Amino acid sequence: MLSTFADLALGYAAALSTDPPTVLRTVSMNVDFIAPVAISDVVTATPRVLRVGSRLAHASAVLLVGEVPVARASATLAVVAPPGSTRGATAEQS
Repeated sequence: MLSTFADLALGYAAALSTDPPTVLRTVSMNVDFIAPVAISDVVTATPRVLRVGSRLAHASAVLLVGEVPVARASATLAVVAPPGSTRGATAEQS
C-alpha cells in the first residue's frame, strides 16, 4: 500500500508540475521503508519534482505519519505525451 501511495504521489506531483499537465508513466521506482505503519495511521507524502524533461521526469518523496518519516521514495517517469501534444492522436482527433 505504501508503494502504491508513493507511486501516485510522485506521478501526480510530476505530471501537475507543468502547465498543461504532462502525461507520464512510471518506469522505475525505489522505496526505502523506514518505520512501521499501523492500519489506522494517516500517511502523507511530501513530493519533490526534481526535473521534467522531454523524455524523462524524476521525483522523490518522504512519506510521513505525523512528523515521523516512515518511507522515502524516488521514481523515474517516462514522458508519454508532452504538454499540448497530440502524440498518439488519429487524424480525426488532431
